[in-house]
Amino acid sequence: MHQSVSAQRSPGFLRANVGDSLSDGDRRSSYVGDMWQVIGIIVAAGLAGSLLLLAAFLVNLPQRGINYRFDEAPAADESGFLRFLQSLIPLRFSDGNHVRLLLNGEAFDAMLRAVEQARHTITFENYIYWSGGIGRRFAEAFAEKARAGVQVHLVLDWVGSWKLDASSLELMRKAGVEIHLYHRPRFGGMHRLNHRTHRRELVIDGRTAFTGGIGLGDKWLGDGRQAGNWRDNHYLVEGPLVGAVQSAFLDNWLKTSGAVLASELYFPELSSRGDCHAGFLPGSPGERISTGRLMIHSFLKAARHSIRIEQAYFVPDRALRDALVEAVERGVSVEILLPGEHMDYPIVRRASRSLWGPLLQAGVKLYEYQPSMLHVKTLVIDDHWVVTGSANFDFRSLYRNDEVYLIVRDKEFARLHLDVFGSDKEKSHEITWEAWNNRSPAEKLLDNAAALMRTQL
Repeated sequence: MHQSVSAQRSPGFLRANVGDSLSDGDRRSSYVGDMWQVIGIIVAAGLAGSLLLLAAFLVNLPQRGINYRFDEAPAADESGFLRFLQSLIPLRFSDGNHVRLLLNGEAFDAMLRAVEQARHTITFENYIYWSGGIGRRFAEAFAEKARAGVQVHLVLDWVGSWKLDASSLELMRKAGVEIHLYHRPRFGGMHRLNHRTHRRELVIDGRTAFTGGIGLGDKWLGDGRQAGNWRDNHYLVEGPLVGAVQSAFLDNWLKTSGAVLASELYFPELSSRGDCHAGFLPGSPGERISTGRLMIHSFLKAARHSIRIEQAYFVPDRALRDALVEAVERGVSVEILLPGEHMDYPIVRRASRSLWGPLLQAGVKLYEYQPSMLHVKTLVIDDHWVVTGSANFDFRSLYRNDEVYLIVRDKEFARLHLDVFGSDKEKSHEITWEAWNNRSPAEKLLDNAAALMRTQL
């Protein structure tokens, strides 16, 4: 009886040695079955491990860009800097532009007024188009203009617009709005899901353009000073530069529709509308050079007095972090304003925090915005240049996404952004090296673990 009970409770591969009640054939059969079970477990574990390694490799793809070496770069306030910049990247610059900063939700009012005034064409590209009040208002406005005979074309990122309700899509399509989804999943093309259009452009009649960081979602309503509504910058552009914004839209319109929009209704002759000297650069991961990253690196190298950065997602690669440290070493004042506890993706905040040590030790000033999510994407160099648009300081913007950059050389425009930066800084908390270094072991572990995913953030 004792042996029988023991045999019942013993693991299968031990039962053959427990009792004499089992025949030799039973023992051999049990042994063989148990061995196959062990082999099956080993094979399954090996396959699972291999799949996990493959998934980790595919998700955490290595950095693709070139590590640029700058022996010397002209100072940002020298006349030769623009020539230097245009020799490196295909940057279109023009005089006679009017560029207006739109803060937070006020951008929607200006954009809807422009849509209502459209007579011939509307082109719109955005990463984010969500259901909700503002999304519905734009759907109704686009539909109304299409029914009135205006040619309305939309490029929406498939990943970023998945929250858009089917009724709004149906409303626009029935009215005649032509909508194409960027990198919609297709057999044989699933790898493209990781390459998204993060661009933001709205162009009315080829004469008025909007660009910046705002998506069509209710989170951008309000003043950006309360939890739940995001702090962001957007821009109204008039003048010759509008043609460059329209060209950026046409780039992805061609990729998704194959249709060429070449008539004068989309590209009219443009006259001077102001005194801003400005450029517009579409960035794409198709080239190993990564033009956006090269441009940002050039500006950091050209700074002689000050660098002011407001960024939603700040996970820069080593080359850009080194450029910021080198700027401090040559006497440049560097301040960076980032999201705080209202960050929409906490993993990005943790991955960013894991990189702060050398920056803080070098003398970079870091601040976290307290009232709400900070979604701004602005770089101000030497009180002279403003670089803004849709791109973040992260791997996804610099290596994977399609982005757009608005570059303005104007001291008054730069001063306006510095004033806004100062206002946001007043509502922020400074992060010191001591506070960063004294994080708990658990916090450091979580931050470093998040940093392992930095190439996907």
